Amino acid sequence: KEAKKLYNQPGESGNLPENVLEKYGLLYQENPDISGWFSVPGTKLAYPVMCSPQNDNDYYADHDFKRNESRYGALYLDRNYDFSSDLGNQNTVIYGNSPSDGGMLALLHDYTEKQFFTEHPLLQFDTLYSEQMWRVFSVAIVSSNTINEFNFADNSFYGEYAKEEHLYQLFIRSMFYTSVDVFPTDKLLTVVTQSKEFEGAKLILCARAVRDDEDLSDMYEGVTENPFVLMPDIWYTSNDQKRPDVPDFEYAQTTTTTTTTTTTTTTTERKTTTAKKTTTTKDKNNKTTKTTAEKTTKTTKSQDKTTKTTADSGGNDKDLQPKSGLTMRIRSKGKIIEDSAEKVLAMIIEAEMGSGYDMEALKAQTVAAYTFYLYSGGAAKAPSFPTKKASSKCLSAAKSVVGIKMLYKGKHPYACYSAISAGITADNKDVNNDSLPYLVAVDCSVDKKVKGFETVKKYSSSEVKQRVKSKFGVELSGDKSSWFKVTQRDANDLYVKKVNIGGKTFSGTKFWVKMRYSYVRSTAFWITYDSGSDTFTFRSRGFGHCVGMSQTGANEYAKQGKSYQWILKHFYKGVEITR
Repeated sequence: KEAKKLYNQPGESGNLPENVLEKYGLLYQENPDISGWFSVPGTKLAYPVMCSPQNDNDYYADHDFKRNESRYGALYLDRNYDFSSDLGNQNTVIYGNSPSDGGMLALLHDYTEKQFFTEHPLLQFDTLYSEQMWRVFSVAIVSSNTINEFNFADNSFYGEYAKEEHLYQLFIRSMFYTSVDVFPTDKLLTVVTQSKEFEGAKLILCARAVRDDEDLSDMYEGVTENPFVLMPDIWYTSNDQKRPDVPDFEYAQTTTTTTTTTTTTTTTERKTTTAKKTTTTKDKNNKTTKTTAEKTTKTTKSQDKTTKTTADSGGNDKDLQPKSGLTMRIRSKGKIIEDSAEKVLAMIIEAEMGSGYDMEALKAQTVAAYTFYLYSGGAAKAPSFPTKKASSKCLSAAKSVVGIKMLYKGKHPYACYSAISAGITADNKDVNNDSLPYLVAVDCSVDKKVKGFETVKKYSSSEVKQRVKSKFGVELSGDKSSWFKVTQRDANDLYVKKVNIGGKTFSGTKFWVKMRYSYVRSTAFWITYDSGSDTFTFRSRGFGHCVGMSQTGANEYAKQGKSYQWILKHFYKGVEITR
């Protein structure tokens, strides 16, 4: 209670180290071990977070904020936390006790109930340097034996796929599937407390940082119980239970090619969870084939499959055969769907495009959706997709390319897509604030002739004023012609990056997300005011975020005779298409 009284009080001038937020002034003056503030919005849980003395990581497990001995202790950060800034912490780990009287972190146990999990999707953890909201995506029982079991406190992620494997472990151990997309680039927050499941058991709650301009309108949706949840080994022994079958963790397949003499190396690594521990098995076939202009094909044999490939020089397509025997697990309309990959992908592309699209466009959509599925965590995460009953055409398209995916420098890329571009696709950094070399602006002028390329919406000034107040909290007044002013567009002078609304600046993405499709359908928009009719006209081009593949653009290119591989390489620069 005393700490809460001191929170948000700046204290004496000059009391704080450089760049530390003023609201920690009195807290820092009382105890310089203060490192942040943790709370669960909508509940009474709100506590300071401490850093333990250098040689005693668990000091605050039995000492309170004022350093007095206490069975409640205080919340405290893991010793591996970088206190110099927020930049280097890929996984911030907070520890705290769960006393029987319900204090401290006891509330976290309510997250094992679906309703509470659904109703409290956000956490707040502010460091000394910044304020940050976090979206909860996993709650799990783990063992404190992080050497032989899952190391939930890992913050270093050494190894090329270490972060991906960490997320995989969080997905398969979570009691719930969620609609929260979690990517290897996201920063994580892990909150740890005791559990009574077995001796040494811990309950962990995991969240990722809310992204800039993220749409949170659906944050109370999409929570589904995980029927395949993985518990620690000791739990199965103690409860005489059989460990369930869980999805394998598969690394990406990497292929290296040179121009004149082609050396192709295919490496597939699969990590399988066994009854006792997680073991790694590797199937490596390193075969070198020199090719000339007359001979450009080679056969690479894996454990039980044969893949025929053609050297990809000068933009030629590879002769890639579909991969049979794959299964996928996704969530759609609140239900878990697990079936053969071709059937699941066919349902996805039916919903995304439909049988009216050209076959090569449907193939491109299949590969993009499958790549996105892998990037999002695959069967372990069961990512959410729209689905419809598949037509024979979509099933045929899916069968012809099932198992084929995109890679960028050996990893699954963020293969996003949207309905229609604005004639040029958007650069990911201008829409999602993340610069990705394979998601840059590319020409898509073929979209200019498709239905829905440009839309015009008109609203009275009173309707606009009410909408802006409800969505942005801005009270518009004065000269109506100056209510909106676009202050910055992208390098192509098309997509809005910054817009001024009633004197306050917002990103173009936030404007699009908040105003929604009834006003503008993308961030390529223009706003004009007519004083005679007292109406605003909202004109926009494209439909969706416009990053990555345009679905209608893919269809137009397919009509021109372009292959699905050409289409994918056009929209996702520098990717390799493989199986």
